[in-house]
Amino acid sequence: MSAQAPRGWIPTVNARLAAYAQDYRQVVLADWRSAITPRLELLARDQVHPGSAGGRIYTRTVEGALQYLVDLPDPVDYDANPEVQRPR
Repeated sequence: MSAQAPRGWIPTVNARLAAYAQDYRQVVLADWRSAITPRLELLARDQVHPGSAGGRIYTRTVEGALQYLVDLPDPVDYDANPEVQRPR
């Protein structure tokens, strides 16, 4: 889950989270920051936590990331299936 807050360290944290997700097939970043940025008025007064309407966006963001993982094809075990050509 990417972070959203009016703090200077947020871009660094989000970049590290995105880099981590890129390195692992079974990890996907639920991009909360991108999802809520157009609707910051839906956050609580602290501009960090979702209000009730923002919570629905938060939930859809998590659901989308989980669905992405569900829809991934099974990984190929090239050692157990030598007839399958490895990508180059």
